[in-house]
Amino acid sequence: MVDNGFPKNKGPNIYIPNLPSVIASPYERWIKHNGRRILVNQYTGLNIKDIPTAVEANKEAIIKRNRKKLLVLVDITDAYANKEILELFKRTGAELNPYIHKSAIIGAVGVQKFFLRLVNTFSGMNTKAFDEERAALDWLTE
Repeated sequence: MVDNGFPKNKGPNIYIPNLPSVIASPYERWIKHNGRRILVNQYTGLNIKDIPTAVEANKEAIIKRNRKKLLVLVDITDAYANKEILELFKRTGAELNPYIHKSAIIGAVGVQKFFLRLVNTFSGMNTKAFDEERAALDWLTE
């Protein structure tokens, strides 16, 4: 594994040469699954005051790349949500919808799964929730 300058999050960081680190977010990492590149947005364990910063950083990095048809896995394991976070994800989902081909989420429990349905409805996205990362990655790459 090559050190690409990203902060160490859960799981390996993978260097992808044609994605300059100047547009990388510290809340993301790239992985390969079934030969396809997947962007992982990491919100794992973030509290309510840190989530807006992470969401904005990830949004800006995706828009600056200006790539269409991204495969995105969102990890919200042990992250917190409230009405303001819901509204943030609805707005951000609508803005990022043109860039994302498929998206999956892991770590959603209880009211977060209800929030996901609202985000999908208001953003036009079709993010699917999964209990296991492997199932989410398999679905993204099928």
